[in-house]
Amino acid sequence: MRGSIREIYTLYDGNNRCLLIPVYQRNYDWQHKQCSQLFEDLEEIIRHDRKKHFFGAVVGKNQDSWNWVVIDGQQRLTTVSILMLAFAHALEKDEIHSEDPALAEKIISDYLRIGQNKENPRFKLKPVKDDDRAYRKLFGPEDEFVNSSNVTSNYRFFRERLRSTRLNADQIWTAICRLEVMHLDLEEYDEPQRIFESLNSTGLELKESDKIRNYVLMGLDTTKQEELYNERWNPIEANCRFQTDSFIRWYLTTYTTKTPREQDVYEAFKGFASKRKANMPELLDDLFAYSKYFREIREADTGYPEVDTQLKRMNEFMGAVVLPFLMPLLRDVHEHKTTPEDFLEVLLTIESYIVRRFVTGIATNSLNKIFATMYSEVRKLHTDGAPFAPIVIYQLNRRSGSGRFPTDAEFRESFATKDFYNIRPYWRQYLFNCLENGNSRDIRDVSTALAENMISIEGQVLGSGVSVFESGVSFMAVV
Repeated sequence: MRGSIREIYTLYDGNNRCLLIPVYQRNYDWQHKQCSQLFEDLEEIIRHDRKKHFFGAVVGKNQDSWNWVVIDGQQRLTTVSILMLAFAHALEKDEIHSEDPALAEKIISDYLRIGQNKENPRFKLKPVKDDDRAYRKLFGPEDEFVNSSNVTSNYRFFRERLRSTRLNADQIWTAICRLEVMHLDLEEYDEPQRIFESLNSTGLELKESDKIRNYVLMGLDTTKQEELYNERWNPIEANCRFQTDSFIRWYLTTYTTKTPREQDVYEAFKGFASKRKANMPELLDDLFAYSKYFREIREADTGYPEVDTQLKRMNEFMGAVVLPFLMPLLRDVHEHKTTPEDFLEVLLTIESYIVRRFVTGIATNSLNKIFATMYSEVRKLHTDGAPFAPIVIYQLNRRSGSGRFPTDAEFRESFATKDFYNIRPYWRQYLFNCLENGNSRDIRDVSTALAENMISIEGQVLGSGVSVFESGVSFMAVV
């Protein structure tokens, strides 16, 4: 690694050099808070006549003669580029005055744009993903700006600060030119991922999935990175509605039967990938497949109507701990290794198990381990063509202690005496739904009415006088 202290504006210099932020980097996420601090630093530089101001580190490596790949520092590079563009536009609109009438054009042509082709422009900075489109639009008419983008928001923030500052344009440009960074150029023997991890131990904290994305894509060539990001990683995040940390945590539990702590998902993933010895494209293929099962379960959208109806009811209380069992089982359904009817029977069994435990007051802390190992335990006893549901029933019934399946007698006694008035809303809605509708096709929906405050609960509605044994409630089935 070669390092030197340089003014940050010089990193944008070079006739055809592009600062390329690869797809494995997170989106641009600096907010007005960070931009405000930068602008205040610029004003302090002039106010106290500071000759230099250190602005952190920027790390990258040459991909070829024309592209320098940014490993770390994209937030700083993108922000300064947005600031320079806002500054140039403020000059053009005469919102701020410089002694050099050509300053705006010099900044754009020397530090922001490559070449003079304004019809099909190329830019010195290529941000990541949707940020790239928003950044490009800033060079055009304002009615085409991407208003939802953080890039656009920060551009407008800088325009407003430039209109209100007491500094003139030449002072602002002097201050920008005094921003220094530690510029680190990686060499062939350097390990980009290890350096990235070390540098990102401070600052705006990366999510575990950010680190994983970098880990699986960083070592590939740019073309393959783009392909896998667009065809695999981006769809994975979309499938889990960008709850990617949570999804990967339960994905790892499915394979390892151990649930990593939320802050250790990245390290657990690295260990899993190393032991699995699959190449990264293959691993992303598997992650993509499981992300679909994750979405189908969480959104009750498997394509099997009765299963979806049951999932919709159970998702009110089921939680995520069941996913390491249900995801691979749903995969078996889609691969025709079992049937939707068998999957439905498994869901009904799990519903009875969880609800009975809630009613009888058994602690839930054992559920994590139970469902983490359930699929592997069931598979050991399963034979091709046989249903899974009887094996699941057997495995749950054989448990004792905190993992036991409450008996009918336990359930009856607890149901008759439990204070159902003071329970969590989602449990109350679920129980009213079961009591009101059961397995009937009646369209009445008490649980939704409760959730939307259309009706209220008066007094002790659920008590020993309610004949729940005639209501068709599925969790009363004897398992």
